[in-house]
Amino acid sequence: MGYVAHCSPGSLNATELTITSNTTRHLRALLMPENNVLMTLATFRGFHWLGYLDLHSNGLHHLATGLFRPLQNLLTLDLADNLLTQLEDETFLGLRSLQKLNLNNNRLVFLSRSTLRHLPKLQWLIITNNPDLDMIPGTFDDVTALNILNSDAFRFCCVAKETPVCTPAADEFSSCKDLMSNSALQISIWVLGVIALVGNVFVVAWRIKTDRQKVSSFFIINLGLSDGLMGVYLLIIAIVDVYYRGVYIVYADSWRASALCQLAGALAMLSSEVSVYMLTIITLDRALNILHTRKDKVISWNKAVGITIAGWLGCLLLTVLPVVRIDYFQDAFFGRTGKRVSMLGQLLLNRHYGLGVHYRPVGRWVTTITIGVSEGVLLC
Repeated sequence: MGYVAHCSPGSLNATELTITSNTTRHLRALLMPENNVLMTLATFRGFHWLGYLDLHSNGLHHLATGLFRPLQNLLTLDLADNLLTQLEDETFLGLRSLQKLNLNNNRLVFLSRSTLRHLPKLQWLIITNNPDLDMIPGTFDDVTALNILNSDAFRFCCVAKETPVCTPAADEFSSCKDLMSNSALQISIWVLGVIALVGNVFVVAWRIKTDRQKVSSFFIINLGLSDGLMGVYLLIIAIVDVYYRGVYIVYADSWRASALCQLAGALAMLSSEVSVYMLTIITLDRALNILHTRKDKVISWNKAVGITIAGWLGCLLLTVLPVVRIDYFQDAFFGRTGKRVSMLGQLLLNRHYGLGVHYRPVGRWVTTITIGVSEGVLLC
């Protein structure tokens, strides 16, 4: 038998907790939500038999090393809705019996193995709503009893790979190891990237050397340049895949938010848009030359240059728009998924992926503008 002490919200504001030693021997649960208790190393002295401690919404910024040391029989600790940014290596020293730890809705930036090593019997850990939280492989190696982990991202489940129940569940793009999920993709992206880059560089160089003054060759040179950008994009993804091989999920969020990821996505979209534009121009140019059999050029050199420059500038504008902070595109439009689903071909997919929205309507909008403008400019 034991007692439960419930301190109503606001009753302990800016005061130090004082409970007589006779009471603490029989106290089994202590609830102090929404208070502002001044806690020192002596706060929980004598609470050896306490089994449940609720400190949520207490405005806690820091937990002193050794604060919980007397609580050797504590089973549940609730630290949710506080302002904790970091946990020291010895923060949970003494909590050898703890089974449930709630750290929901704090401001934690890092969770280390040395912090959790004092919790050998921990079975349930809640770290949701800590948007800046990060950790490295091996963080949960000493928490062998962990059965449930509630987190904000699947990458934490990959770190706690031995945990039976972990949320959120994996989505169709998630992989605990690599950016490219299988060896066939890993090989293909290198082959395609090299062929796309080298092949288009050869085409551009050959056309410039042989007949660069021809309007048709000028269009093909620009098509080669745009397609070459896709080769650059593919090689960037291939190199990143190698760099993060085996540990990609740990750094997935930082990669998606990085400038290199945004650049890769922009290159892929610019390449796709300019290629569509130039293919449309080349097709219409050939069609007009067939329809008009007179010897004079249907499209003059100056007009060809103007059409091409307008196309590059227009497509560049469409590519830059998602990078600018516009609500329609949301944050990190080019970093919605690890495999860069911002390319035109996937923009037009009929299905919506778990980590991306707006792709289909954006794809229709961009493609319609690109083809419409190219036809309008040419036929003017």
